[in-house]
Amino acid sequence: MLMVLIECFGLGLRKKKTPGKPEEGSVFLMINKSGPTELATRRVSMSPDDPGLSTEERIRRSLLCWAEVSFADLSPAAEAHKNAFYMVACPNTIVHDVKKKIVCTKINGKYVSDVFERCLVAHVLNCQESMKQFHEQHGKGMRSAERSVEGSAGYLALLLLLA
Repeated sequence: MLMVLIECFGLGLRKKKTPGKPEEGSVFLMINKSGPTELATRRVSMSPDDPGLSTEERIRRSLLCWAEVSFADLSPAAEAHKNAFYMVACPNTIVHDVKKKIVCTKINGKYVSDVFERCLVAHVLNCQESMKQFHEQHGKGMRSAERSVEGSAGYLALLLLLA
């Protein structure tokens, strides 16, 4: 039940999921009706570059336009943006965790949400093979070197540069 609440509503003021095993028990959900809490007020005043900002808050603040697409849909987007793209592989994960990885990724010292405007996320059966196929067709984009990627199912995220 706790994981269902976290998936639906996020972590709230927590920074990460609480490790736990599925077992019987109680879940207490505290709701503040009298206005923002002290923690929420502090979180709002944090700058986007503050390392204390939680991943969930980075996702909420991100201006990235997210879209789940097929692997085939990545090619036209890469062609339209020529070399103004950046590909990230996220093997063994779910879509929400891809968003977490992307909003915390820095390229040349800047968060990707400050540089890119769109992120297309495609499920693939083999990240390694799909990434290799994509690079053979479209090049590495803004990457300076290829990374080794695990050859398991997961997602490819194509970040597209601001126009």
